[in-house]
This record gives sequence, structure tokens and C-alpha cells, in this order.
Amino acid sequence: EKRAQEIERTAPDFLRQLSSMLQVGLSFENAMEDMSKYGEGPMYDEMRRTIIEIRMGRNFDEAWRAMSKRLKSKELERIFGIILDGRKSGSSISKVLSDVSDDLRDLMALKRERRSSVMMSVMFLVISAVIATPFSIGMVSVYAGFMQNFGMDSQIILTAPVVGEIYMIIHSVLVGFIISIIMYGEIKKGIKYSLPLATVSFGIFYFISTFGGSLLMGGF
Repeated sequence: EKRAQEIERTAPDFLRQLSSMLQVGLSFENAMEDMSKYGEGPMYDEMRRTIIEIRMGRNFDEAWRAMSKRLKSKELERIFGIILDGRKSGSSISKVLSDVSDDLRDLMALKRERRSSVMMSVMFLVISAVIATPFSIGMVSVYAGFMQNFGMDSQIILTAPVVGEIYMIIHSVLVGFIISIIMYGEIKKGIKYSLPLATVSFGIFYFISTFGGSLLMGGF
């Protein structure tokens, strides 16, 4: 995933440079080869691999499509398909590269804005799971302890902390799966968030429920 993000970040500049080299008279293949000699990063590594495959006899179109799939980015696969179609149709490939470079740059800017918005939502969910909920449930447990010390036992006072703990764990697990859906569009990665959230949440609850009463009494 980090590799795909790095490729998406550098691809607009890469395509713009490739367009500039075509404008000075180089063929598409020669421009690719010259670019691959001096650039660093996964985008240039893939270009070098593609050049080698073409030299070994692989069809240019096949090598280009294979490279677009290895990039692990739906946006880049679509962009590279447009470039290949432009080359086949006889369009000005330098113009095509310039246009898709601008489009890709705008698309990446939108993705960054969306990612920032998503991270704000994720942070809100994390705070609710590991701070707000365990603190609230912990204070319920502290309050129940106070009531018992004053001889005010009741079924509600006895069961409220237990119900609160169950709710807290379920809430943390659900938040983990919601974060997975928000960030990846799928639920199966939720467990890697749910377990840490539930552990931290229970730890904060335990601290509040165990020492909250002493801290409150010490303040008076």
C-alpha cells in the first residue's frame, strides 16, 4: 500500500517529464529508456523492468499493460490504459501524457483531501472508543462503589458496571470494524483495529474504576 501511494505521488511528475522528452523529438520507447536510467523510486523501477521485458522480445502493449497492473493502483491502471489507447490511435502522445498528468495531479489532490477528512472521522471514533466510553463507564463503576459504601445496594447498582463493561468492549470492537470500512472499504481488516482498541479501552476503564474513587476523594 505504501508503495502504491509513493507511485501515485510521483506519477504526475513522471508523466510530465516523459511528455517533455517526447516534445524534443525522442520516440516513446527512447524517452522511457532515458527516464528509467536516472530516476529513483518504485515508478522508475517498474519502468526499468518494462524496458528489459521489451528488449527481451515482449510486445510493447503487453509489457505496458503488465506494468500498469503491477502498480496496484486503479487510477494509474486507468491512466496508463488511456496512454496506450492514445498511442494506438496515433494521437499526439506528448499531449496525451500532459493531459493525463494534469488529471492525475488533480485526482491525487482530491484523494489527499478525502484522506484528511477520513482521518478526522477515524480520530473521532478512536477517541470515543479509548477515552470517552471507558471514562464514562469507569465513572459509573466509581459511582456504584460510592452507593454501595453508603449502604444503598440495589440490583441496578450491582449490574450497571457489568453491563457497562460489556457495552464498552462491544463498542470498541464495532469501532474497529467501522474504521476498517471507512479506510479500506472492507470489514475483514477490522480485527487488527478492534483488538488494540478493546485492550486500551479496558485498560483505561480499569484505571478509572480502580483509582477514580481515590482520586476524587483526594480532591476534597
